[in-house]
Amino acid sequence: MYVVAQIGMVAWKMTLKTPEFPSGRDIIVIANDITFKIGSFGPREDILYQVACSTLNENAIFVCRICPILK
Repeated sequence: MYVVAQIGMVAWKMTLKTPEFPSGRDIIVIANDITFKIGSFGPREDILYQVACSTLNENAIFVCRICPILK
């Protein structure tokens, strides 16, 4: 399937199971896509980021942000 991106950011909610938390611990991973409009952060990306952060704050979930590093 071929999908055309409409937004340059993605967010995943995951449950990580570790020896310390065998029942699992929720996290949200947020990543910016540098290949979409040169990684610009526009209104659509802002809405997704705001929704993800609201979910984090309401549910006391950890966050992992993945950002590209350009040299």
